[in-house]
Amino acid sequence: NKLKQQFRFGGQNSSLHNSNMCKRFCSRALFSNPVFRKLEAWGYLLILSIRGTGFSTSIFMNIALLQFGYASVGCTGTGKEIGFNVTSGVHWTTEEAEEIGQDCAGEMKGMNLPIVTGYLVLNSFSTVISTCSAPVFGSFVDSSPNRKIYTIATCAIYILINFFHAFSTQENWLFMVLLGLFVQRIAYSFNVACIDGYCIEIAENEEEVMTLQSIGRVVELSSMLLFLFFVGVLGFLVGNDIAVTARMGNIIFTCLALPLLYLSHKRLAPRPALRSISGGDSDSNYYSSRFFDTFSNLYKTLKDLKSSNRVLLQYLVGVSFIDSASGSIISLLPVYAMQQLNIPNPSSLVGLTMVCSIPGALLAKFLAEKRGTRFTLFTFVAGIMFGTSLLSALVYSDDAVGGIIGLCLLFGVTLGGIYPMQKSLYMTIIPAGQEVEYQGLYSFFSQVADFLPGLWFGFAVDSKLGGEKNSRRVGMLAPVFFHLVGILLCCVFLDEEGAKRKAEETRHKRVRVGEKARMVMPLGEEGLLVEEGL
Repeated sequence: NKLKQQFRFGGQNSSLHNSNMCKRFCSRALFSNPVFRKLEAWGYLLILSIRGTGFSTSIFMNIALLQFGYASVGCTGTGKEIGFNVTSGVHWTTEEAEEIGQDCAGEMKGMNLPIVTGYLVLNSFSTVISTCSAPVFGSFVDSSPNRKIYTIATCAIYILINFFHAFSTQENWLFMVLLGLFVQRIAYSFNVACIDGYCIEIAENEEEVMTLQSIGRVVELSSMLLFLFFVGVLGFLVGNDIAVTARMGNIIFTCLALPLLYLSHKRLAPRPALRSISGGDSDSNYYSSRFFDTFSNLYKTLKDLKSSNRVLLQYLVGVSFIDSASGSIISLLPVYAMQQLNIPNPSSLVGLTMVCSIPGALLAKFLAEKRGTRFTLFTFVAGIMFGTSLLSALVYSDDAVGGIIGLCLLFGVTLGGIYPMQKSLYMTIIPAGQEVEYQGLYSFFSQVADFLPGLWFGFAVDSKLGGEKNSRRVGMLAPVFFHLVGILLCCVFLDEEGAKRKAEETRHKRVRVGEKARMVMPLGEEGLLVEEGL
């Protein structure tokens, strides 16, 4: 084949030329930014690929774990088998069947109400713990020279708990659920804060931050979807046994993730502590990293947000509105599709939205390179507001299946661009030396208002707000209102230049990983120049 190619295209140099053209085309298409010449950037992408793949396996594993909690809750008169989370044909409770004199031809399985309620309460509680502890952990990491260790350790914990879930049984399923809800979720939240802090230090400018965030989003989503497809095929081969599928998927994921984690460990560079906790004039005090002292640093940061850095606080509040609205769309869409349109498998709509998020992230990257991050964020949020308005108009249309599929495409593209753009803009306005702490605050604000759009929707429907016919339409407008508030706070009324100037004042504290670090850290009234070879 090589000789044939040389003969066809005119010799050895032509073959080499064509090969180089292909490489140049691929590199220009996605990785043309010079940030990808750094090994640390590839370590960052490897961590994201591990997280994406692990998320896909945890979806199957959570279903398998909850299946252990299923019990017989009634019967069906059709004689059909009732699969997990599927109600096929007419069904009754045992008491109802006896009252109408109906023989129970088949068994209906489901989760008892105490189990459902307990799981939802624990899920909410674990979300509160993970989001509230992320800023504290970030303050601790910023004060320690061991951020690389914490980044790798939190990712390793996430991987190992996935592996432990492969050994779930009827006897220990509740313990495994608790392990996933608390330890694994907290490890995931901490790892997000750590690796995003690295993203800021890897990048030299705003364009490189935006590129890393966009390509990182593509890598994370692609790895998640590819492994979901792989596990789905695996489940088909083993006879759709969800428990066996989840176990095999977790074991295969562990075998893939550990080598990738080792490669990322070799590529992520260490760096010194960027903040002083206890003060003093000695090196031992200067690099002190006592855990409880981090609370005072976090308290100072929150006071600074309220007093002298209100632009950053305004942006974080805007993020809470945007993210809560975006999350509510993904939550409400399957419910509406199943109840109103009678679509048998509404999760396929969520899958379609996730697939479209990949080109959405790439489109946002190319648009941001031309018009800027802030304009791109405004455009994508406005797009999802338009789509949600159309969704509320289609609420009572029985033949709206085609329109819903089109809206899923729009939601996927816009959601794929919103996350990397709002994260990129945020990274350019936060103070240097507190990267992980501020990423923890971002994690807190992005989830603190998640329940509000759903609460609005439930209140509108239950109280028949706007009339019995229009109550769902009023409820669907909740994400529109939240996106509107978010776009005003994050784009329209944001003093971006002022926030960047304030962040630039701390630029001397920022470490460029992989290089020799030079930074000025104040001690009392005097300044100390510290040089560390990384």
